[in-house]
Amino acid sequence: MRRDSPRRFLVVLLAIVTPASLPGCVVWEIRDELQATNARLEELKALRSSITELQDKALHELSSANALLTEVNTKLARVSQQLDAVDADLARTDRRLETLASVDKSLVSLDQQLLSVKGIVESLGGMMSIFGSSKPAEPEPEPAVTGSDEPQGEGGGEQQEAEADEPPQPRQGDAPDQPAPKH
Repeated sequence: MRRDSPRRFLVVLLAIVTPASLPGCVVWEIRDELQATNARLEELKALRSSITELQDKALHELSSANALLTEVNTKLARVSQQLDAVDADLARTDRRLETLASVDKSLVSLDQQLLSVKGIVESLGGMMSIFGSSKPAEPEPEPAVTGSDEPQGEGGGEQQEAEADEPPQPRQGDAPDQPAPKH
């Protein structure tokens, strides 16, 4: 059996050496695959470095954006306060407008009442002319005050006093104050 041992050894040795020396050997394929994998790992390492740089830039930009958002939020809070103040002013203005609307209604009602009073006064004036009353005296305009008690112009004050003492003259068509004698 010993003789078979060296043969076996030789066969095993040939079995190991022969495939290693062949070009399509599994070992060579594994070595090629390991080299390709290492190259791919180097590419991934470079890609990872660039991704890390991009992440750093993105974090920096996000931090800048957060600072801007904080500033915008602060300004929005101020604007919100100003809008609240404007809203309060508008509410006060609305209440004033409601008050003015009621005042306007009151003025319209008063205007209508004054128009009816004017109509009554005019009809009374017409009735007075039927009964022979003269036209009511119009109020005299007051002289302009120039710092002295005397009216301006020479004799102007005396003429006005004289006119004020005269009784009013009846208009044409007005009945005299006394009834006409009967015949």
